[in-house]
Amino acid sequence: MKFIYTLTLMLFLHSAYGQSAQDFADIGYSAIQKQDYKTGLTNFSKAIQADPKQAWFYHNRAVCYDALENYQSAITDFNKALSIEKTADSYNGIGITNTNLNNFNEAIKNFNLALTLDKNNIESYFNLGYAYGNLKRYQEALSNFNSAIKINSNHFNSLHGRAITLITLSRFNEALTDLNSLAKIKPEDLEIISYRAMCYYETADYNNAIQDYSTLLISDPNNVSLLSNRAASYSFTNSYDKAIVDYTKILSIVKTGNSKYTLATTYYFRGKAYASNEDYKSSVNDFTECIKNKPDDNTAYFYRATSRMQLGDKTGACADYKDAIKLGFKSSFDYKQIVQSDPKYLDEYFEECK
Repeated sequence: MKFIYTLTLMLFLHSAYGQSAQDFADIGYSAIQKQDYKTGLTNFSKAIQADPKQAWFYHNRAVCYDALENYQSAITDFNKALSIEKTADSYNGIGITNTNLNNFNEAIKNFNLALTLDKNNIESYFNLGYAYGNLKRYQEALSNFNSAIKINSNHFNSLHGRAITLITLSRFNEALTDLNSLAKIKPEDLEIISYRAMCYYETADYNNAIQDYSTLLISDPNNVSLLSNRAASYSFTNSYDKAIVDYTKILSIVKTGNSKYTLATTYYFRGKAYASNEDYKSSVNDFTECIKNKPDDNTAYFYRATSRMQLGDKTGACADYKDAIKLGFKSSFDYKQIVQSDPKYLDEYFEECK
């Protein structure tokens, strides 16, 4: 998360003394605009030597110190600026530096001081939201993000901060509103698209999730997490062929590695997709591979049992079902869902296994 400083240059009388300080300040300001903070630091130091009574010289040198992660020097210069002239921007600046030092309570104190001088200082509201968020004081974070957005409904950082806070609170539908606003401001921002894809997925809006995951995969085609989430979304929309394609690609990526968990999980879900497509032979093969990588997976035994039963392999199906029960299948989420949906299903399906 980037913070925003206010950089200000004062105009001086064109005396030889003042002109020299202004010249250095102009060079320093131009350097900051180019994010050349070392040059900015050098020239604001020269400006201060020429005229040590200008608060904004210290303020802008503090900005350079902060950007160069020399935080204690930044705090010293912000304090010097404030000793000459108390401004909202310098209180905001020292608050940002304290935030960078994870001194969030001290940061909050300074952001509030900034607001006493400028009640419409949008960056102070945003920075307060960020600091409160880091302290897990989420309602206060939301309140300050809301105040910033009330001043400017398109304030990107505050919309972003509010969206992340809402996601943290599992308020995904509300987060989507902000993420869609952010996407209008920066339509190619992949971070925003990533958060939005997650929210679509969490709210079971799988078609939109698929669209966003597909966009993300254009720039990162071998991202296993994105492929897995898109595959799951395809399965939820009964697009099992497409899910199988994604799971197959994942396997081609991870087989060269040593992630037994990822292999087991991918074979498991591809096995379920094959079963949903009534390709029970492929399903059995995938559940077998899952079990090789995760021998205690009771649900893999169970679903291999159901696929074997469909293939007429009653002996294999019964052996798998009994192993699933021994491994704790009756305590699994899947078992509870099946029984809740149809209490007689398992007894009838595996009647010959008694």
